[in-house]
Amino acid sequence: MKIITTFIVFLFGSTLSAQTLSEAVVVQSSLEHYPKVIQSLLRFAETEAREKEALGAFDGKILAEVDRPTDGYYRGRSYGGQVEKPLYYMNSKIFSGYRISKGDFPVYDGKQETLSRGESFLGLSLSLLRSSFIDGYRYKSRMVEQEKRQARLDADQVKMEVQTLALQSYWTWVAKGEELKVYEELLSLAEKRVQGLNRRVRSGDLAPIYQAENEQYILKRKVDLKRVEAEFQQAGFYLSLFYRDNRGKTLPVSRAQLPKERPALEHLIPSLTEPYEKSVKRSLSLRKMESQLLQAQTTKEQGTNLLLPKLDLKAEWSRDHGVGPERLAPDEGRVMVNLEIPLEFRKGEGLRQQGLRQMESLKSQMQLEKEKLKAEVESLLFKIKNNRQIYEFSKDQVNLARKLVVAERKKFQRGASDLILLNLREENLAQTRVKNIEAYLKQQYFLAEIRQLTLEFL
Repeated sequence: MKIITTFIVFLFGSTLSAQTLSEAVVVQSSLEHYPKVIQSLLRFAETEAREKEALGAFDGKILAEVDRPTDGYYRGRSYGGQVEKPLYYMNSKIFSGYRISKGDFPVYDGKQETLSRGESFLGLSLSLLRSSFIDGYRYKSRMVEQEKRQARLDADQVKMEVQTLALQSYWTWVAKGEELKVYEELLSLAEKRVQGLNRRVRSGDLAPIYQAENEQYILKRKVDLKRVEAEFQQAGFYLSLFYRDNRGKTLPVSRAQLPKERPALEHLIPSLTEPYEKSVKRSLSLRKMESQLLQAQTTKEQGTNLLLPKLDLKAEWSRDHGVGPERLAPDEGRVMVNLEIPLEFRKGEGLRQQGLRQMESLKSQMQLEKEKLKAEVESLLFKIKNNRQIYEFSKDQVNLARKLVVAERKKFQRGASDLILLNLREENLAQTRVKNIEAYLKQQYFLAEIRQLTLEFL
């Protein structure tokens, strides 16, 4: 029973491993499990944590205070606590609390006195000039917010690059698999010819030199086959970097997983309407520069903020409860204003100029990036169009070379040709087939690149 179970597992595993491997499976695997993608997502998660940390400056808190004298004439003591909540706008803060005091206080500490059941209070503080629209906390928060956005864009960029590499490695593997088949067929022709040549030599129809010549062709084709086998294995090793299991471990690929036929090239021409507009609209590098431009603008705003006078307003209302001196009974409200005027402006002006120069530099970079995108798109479109023509020419070459091989083989069988010419015809056919495969592979490379430029995931 155990032997049967083992056989079933082996058979099932072999069947799975022999399933045709598609480009979509490779790309999906790479986007989910490729280490570089995972690293970029972890960097993004790190910036999310940093953003959370920056927003922690606006977390509410509880404050408590106990004031008890240890010696002296006055033995008054007070206890208090309050809840504070900083707000994001106008450097504002709301607070509310309660305090109670017992005993006698000197006149200069009269504010600490409360009625028997204590005093409740609430208030609001805010900035009217400096720190009204931006301050140190909001500056850090906005900068980290853009850093998070940039990390997200970096992760998307890594994904696009990995998809491009995965597609190119997949089709390189497929192309090398087809080349391997071409050279196997070429070797097989020479090996099958051995028996017929031997028979014709024995009958006196051919000179013995033809046997040695054919053996030379066999050895040459074996060398070519070994070279292509090595290239196919190397392509498979590289492809396995992108083809992984759910635990992220690389999976080996085998020849049995090669697709039975490749998609017709006619179906591989993407929609190229307004490709430049798409690339500019979706460009991750441009969007990252836009984010950096917002950071530079935030730096300029913070610098401008530091040039302003500080004018803070604080309003507070309180009410005592219980019995005690009548002077403590009424509700109390008060407004406090704090003014600070800077005499020198080096820090603010330096920060403002820093932001301005960064903005100018980024605008220049964005213009250059758009020009580079335009050149890349136009170049790629030309390559796609030109390679398509090369591919069509190579198909015609293959068809013509195949006809010549068939005709030359018939002539050789009738004795009207020699082995050298037949060999040249066969090798020319193999070379034209390889060129056709290479043109197909180039088109797949170009398609992967146009997807990357226009940010189109498979």
